[in-house]
Amino acid sequence: AGSMDDLDDLDLDDEIGMEVQSMESIFDTDLKVNSKKPWSFTVLIKPTTEDESNHVNVRLNVSFPDSYPEVVPEIIVQLEKGLNTTHREKLQKLVKEKADECVGMAMMFDITEAVKEYLLENNEVQKSEHDLMIERMNSANAAKETKEQAEQRENRAKQDYVSSLEWVAENAGQAVTKDNFKTWKELFDAQKKYEYYHSGHSLHFIMLIRIFAM
Repeated sequence: AGSMDDLDDLDLDDEIGMEVQSMESIFDTDLKVNSKKPWSFTVLIKPTTEDESNHVNVRLNVSFPDSYPEVVPEIIVQLEKGLNTTHREKLQKLVKEKADECVGMAMMFDITEAVKEYLLENNEVQKSEHDLMIERMNSANAAKETKEQAEQRENRAKQDYVSSLEWVAENAGQAVTKDNFKTWKELFDAQKKYEYYHSGHSLHFIMLIRIFAM
């Protein structure tokens, strides 16, 4: 494991080593130096300093090229607790974007802070694959019910449409009264809700004209 003692003999011109040393002073035992020249380390990132409040965390595996920081380090996100592969992909993208922003300067602190912020935003008990499967099943059932409800509304509209045709046929030629006009208007409105109503099937207009013509 890495320790401050391991880094005490750093050359003053070893910029990577100096950065690793500063990172270790921040993360303490959560950072482990794997090798020097080329430098590499792993660091455990948590959303908060209180372990009992942490529902998620990840580990970054960092390997520095000799030309760092002009060339970004290789950083692999490793899931440790609570997150799924979708989160890992998002974190991997976040790490790359942050590294690209910081080319030419020490970047590991900024990268770990960005990861910590992501973890803080997602610091909740993550759902298991079983829970996610149940949610998908419930969503599918809800969609099925919605489709059935739509079919029921369509059937009711069709029944109203047929009833309106029957009423008009039965009352064609009768004198217009306030009551039968109100009934016709209600049935006509029901017909408009049904998809079959269009200019080529305006039977009610024809029947209404016949009623007024009497």
